[in-house]
Amino acid sequence: MRDIWRTLTGLFSGALSPKWVAGPVGIVQMLHHSWGLGFAEALFWLGVISLNLGILNLLPIPPFDGGHIIFSFMEGITGKRVNHKVMDRIVLVFVILLIGFALYITFNDVLRLVGTYF
Repeated sequence: MRDIWRTLTGLFSGALSPKWVAGPVGIVQMLHHSWGLGFAEALFWLGVISLNLGILNLLPIPPFDGGHIIFSFMEGITGKRVNHKVMDRIVLVFVILLIGFALYITFNDVLRLVGTYF
């Protein structure tokens, strides 16, 4: 849990480059390597990935569950629902940003993978 927090604060503060974050390609590479070390090692990394995804899902980013929790808190405080058009636009902006970030991370994973062969 402490490592996840340090990674997130490092990413947002600029102390950690997003180039070192693994996306789907990097995760598959790492799991392939860990299976070679043994079943227990692979199971450990599957658990770490699952925990990371669960914590990331709770971040207060609108497309994630944490963002919907924030919208629910706002609704509870103000007593009225957030306008659906406003909420759709906010979520759309963050979805576009998340897709861009995922493409960036995947691009870096592929560059690392190709770099190991050349």
